[in-house]
Amino acid sequence: MMYLICLISGVLSSLPLLFDFLFPLSWISMAPMFYVLIQKKPLYRYGLIWGIGYYGVLYYWFTCLYPMDFAGFDNMQSVAVIALAWIGLSLLQSAGTALIAPLFGLTKGVHMLVYPFTLAGAWTLLEWLQTQTWLGVPFMRMALSQCSFLPMIQSASLLGSLFTGFLIALVNGFFAVAYIGFKKQKRINRYVVCALSIMLLNFAFGIFRLGIYTDTGEPVRVSLIQGNIASGEKWRDNSVYDSAALYDKLTREASEYNPDIVLWPETVINVTLKSNPVLIDLISKTAVETEAVILTGTFDRLLNDETGEAESYNAICVFYSDGSMGDVSYYKRHPVPFGEYLPMADIIEIVLPVLAGMNVFSSDITAGTDSALIETEFGKIGGLVCFDSIYETLTIESVRDGAQLIALVTNDSWYRDSAAVYQHNKHAQLRAVETGRYIARAANTGISSIIKPTGEITASLQPLESGYIPGEVYFYDNLTPYMRTGNIIVFISGIICVGGMIIKYRDKSRL
Repeated sequence: MMYLICLISGVLSSLPLLFDFLFPLSWISMAPMFYVLIQKKPLYRYGLIWGIGYYGVLYYWFTCLYPMDFAGFDNMQSVAVIALAWIGLSLLQSAGTALIAPLFGLTKGVHMLVYPFTLAGAWTLLEWLQTQTWLGVPFMRMALSQCSFLPMIQSASLLGSLFTGFLIALVNGFFAVAYIGFKKQKRINRYVVCALSIMLLNFAFGIFRLGIYTDTGEPVRVSLIQGNIASGEKWRDNSVYDSAALYDKLTREASEYNPDIVLWPETVINVTLKSNPVLIDLISKTAVETEAVILTGTFDRLLNDETGEAESYNAICVFYSDGSMGDVSYYKRHPVPFGEYLPMADIIEIVLPVLAGMNVFSSDITAGTDSALIETEFGKIGGLVCFDSIYETLTIESVRDGAQLIALVTNDSWYRDSAAVYQHNKHAQLRAVETGRYIARAANTGISSIIKPTGEITASLQPLESGYIPGEVYFYDNLTPYMRTGNIIVFISGIICVGGMIIKYRDKSRL
């Protein structure tokens, strides 16, 4: 019965990330699992079952990759790879909940008021661990469930989206102990009051921040170009010239709005741009004739001085309105494992050879090493490419280095119009709130969007549509509290968990 409760709790917790109107559910859906963790053992099994329900539902969108002919797989191979990715990633992240659940067990036996904090601390440590190493994939962060109701994510400006997740877990913890008190016929008012007070304070802060926010300074006109080129078309031979022609056409149409900056998506130019004078000339002429700065996703190759070998980078290159190509390019700092590079290649090629063929590129993509800000007459632009945007530490680095606007380019065509596309865009909303920066997001097949520092989407072009978005952005220098403190909530969560263990040890020693 307890396993079923945890499974249902996991499934219910996943639903707000799929259906926006269910965002209030996140504040109670974890409570049944927390109740079980407080009452029963072995904890790791219950954590695993909850994770299977949560991640198993959310990662269903891997099925949208079928068929994987763009990677050279036939139908049977496509099914095998998709099943392995769906089940494998779900189990991998469920293993995280299984490993973190016993951490709460080390604090069991303390006062009931301590339980919710140790539960929230353990949950926050789990979400942070999901950003570490190539195994870490924080795509399903709990704060995403609140992005459709802006007041509830403004707390991310204080201590990050991990803090918003901490608050959600904390409220669930208080509801869990309230139910235990109810079963034991004890007064539960204080637990319920604590839960509701935290929700109300989070909401009140959100309303306050939204109410006092105003744009300041001079607006900069931008146009985001969305060509809507499917994956199968994007990677066929010589398709880059058709793609460039389409984006050139849409950019010239968008020039009606006199944009200062034009943003093309990830790998619109899916060859090494600097080695292709025809494409350089095309984009250069367009920049001159539209009098706009054009940023485009492309590839670059550099010689590694240590190895003497050329390395490939997923890049953002800039063309200025005088037609010159910028000396600085941004290189993607977090390439996708199994999509852009093969981790532990020697082992994977032996144990799971089918995964070795998932890379759609001829060679591994090398990770960029710094924020590589792009200088313009309007201010400094920090780049993000696709997968970069789900790792908040990358935007922290860019903003601390001086980025006044974040330009995010992505592909997302692999997932068509599935939940993955919307979830990915919500990560951009969280990054905007955390950094206090406008984010201009150009996606190959959508969603392209302009996002204010409050997380509000001021303009967007939905998936599988071709066109452009005109709008305005502002360049800012101010730093949110989160940009100053970073992920201090992780340290606080660790202290809470250790503190719970100390309290438990002291209580036992007195007996």
